[in-house]
Amino acid sequence: MKLHRFAILFSVYITLCALLPACTGSYGSEGPYVWIDVPVDGLDVPEGEPVNIEGHAAHTGGIRRVEVWVNAERQTTIENPPAKGNLASFTHSWTPPGPGEYTIQAISFGSDGAASQPDSARVNVGAPTLAFPDLAIVSVEALVAGDKDGVPFCNTRLVYTNAGEVAIPANFAIKFSFDGSPVKEDIVAGGLLPGATSEATFVYQFVDLHNIGINLDSTELISESNETNNAFAEARTCGVVPTPGTATVTPTTGAPCPPSVLASKSVNCRVGPSTDYEAIGALSPGQSALVLGRNADSSWWVVERAGGGKCWVWGQAVQISSQTCDLPVIEAPPLPTITLTPIGEGDKIPPSAPQQAVPQNGLDIPCKASQTLAWLPVEDPSGIASYQVEVQRHSGDNNWKAVSGSPFTGIGSKSMDLTVECGWTYRWRVRAVDGAGNPSAWSGWWQFNVLIG
Repeated sequence: MKLHRFAILFSVYITLCALLPACTGSYGSEGPYVWIDVPVDGLDVPEGEPVNIEGHAAHTGGIRRVEVWVNAERQTTIENPPAKGNLASFTHSWTPPGPGEYTIQAISFGSDGAASQPDSARVNVGAPTLAFPDLAIVSVEALVAGDKDGVPFCNTRLVYTNAGEVAIPANFAIKFSFDGSPVKEDIVAGGLLPGATSEATFVYQFVDLHNIGINLDSTELISESNETNNAFAEARTCGVVPTPGTATVTPTTGAPCPPSVLASKSVNCRVGPSTDYEAIGALSPGQSALVLGRNADSSWWVVERAGGGKCWVWGQAVQISSQTCDLPVIEAPPLPTITLTPIGEGDKIPPSAPQQAVPQNGLDIPCKASQTLAWLPVEDPSGIASYQVEVQRHSGDNNWKAVSGSPFTGIGSKSMDLTVECGWTYRWRVRAVDGAGNPSAWSGWWQFNVLIG
């Protein structure tokens, strides 16, 4: 998506070059602009790996500098980045200090000192390794279907399993070959759970000894953790049981039991295996928990709570370290009686205070008419309904007074544009309001100066 956006803006630049006599690279009077090309938003990054940050910036009079921030901390300032005309590029290598979610931001400053709107990209560091299914052949036998004049004739029975860690996600094809020639290809429904087995019978009658060929997922539709155990090619004699151990399954995981689950994003932990049960806790991004049991179809896991006790998490919202462990089936508790909740007795827990990001605390900003205030978004079980921003200013006497319109309420995004005047010092703070109407604490005051001339 980021690369697509860059392509669009760059094509605008080329078009303008074709229309303007001197090809000044004008992007319009409202610049400057900045955009992050790499990484793309939501990228999963292994822990310990450096993250390459690349992007472009543009302004009618050229770009003076680009700042790169991560989680509201400035990582680098790139002065006079290399440019072609008024289109500049920038790169920076950043190594995350540990696992978690990080918000990368870039801000460009034009030759006149004007600051761009920030562009952002989130990366998840130490994201869990994706789990895959694994179709594997258990056995292939010549199944006696009847006899003719005392001579038995057979069909072929295949037994297969899902030796992976997640269910088979879609329908797949099984190809059956006889004496080296393809005979038929059957479509089998997906959904086979981890550790479960199934079978298929190919009605192609034969007598005596023949070579049988089987290929699971012959169209290679399913991504598997092990692609080497899908094929079978051996001789089978009608009426003779194959030697035990033929086409045995090699486990694809050696994860310890009991397993654990890992949350890649915030996940509610409930009293029972349904959203009809109350949420009594949550797993934060990157947090793991020991699995104590499951429901009958393994769609919910019972996990150990950090403070003691247990709760249920939805299986599709977490990654489990192993599904080959023999976990006990735990009965769901009775659903609570539905009662009307009087007004005022709902969610009383406020969200956490937002963290300011732009402009940097204490920053001196060249004279301009407006300044973007940006902060990192917060999450809450009731959702975030809006943000509120309080802004004050003084002209050098430390007599802080509220700016016109402050506090600003009902802000639905993570930034706002503030009208400013040159020669004044401003300070601002922000708080979040969740879907139940609970306001967070205010963030600390951040200050910036708008210089004269």
